Amino acid sequence: MAKFRKVHVSFWDDGFVETLTPEDKYFYLFLMTNPLTKECGIYHITKRKMSWYTGYNQESIEKLLKRMCESGKIAWSEETSEVALLNKLKHIDRLGKPIMDCIESELKLVKDKSLIKQVSKLGSKEELLSLYGKYSS
Repeated sequence: MAKFRKVHVSFWDDGFVETLTPEDKYFYLFLMTNPLTKECGIYHITKRKMSWYTGYNQESIEKLLKRMCESGKIAWSEETSEVALLNKLKHIDRLGKPIMDCIESELKLVKDKSLIKQVSKLGSKEELLSLYGKYSS
């Protein structure tokens, strides 16, 4: 799909983001915009790759992942090295056939199906919930 990720300017005024340290803000923004992200909000990325992209060492990556998971903004699968942006569905504003087809093709590749279920919990658009439900079993 698109080779870019939209970040609304309201990101900076979000109550959650306002509570983050500069390090956490950078990492959260990285998780939403790095080259491996997917339209479905779930993608494979190793801690080593995160470290390479951000410049943080392994220990810092571990701590940042833990804080983001505890905040309820992401889920991380240690077994499959997949990250899920839990409120991704709230930010999908256009649902044409190409986008739905793209999301479906990406959901088929998700190894840890529990991540699909977690992302769908925060969605409200029936079309997306139905699609995610199809792959969360």
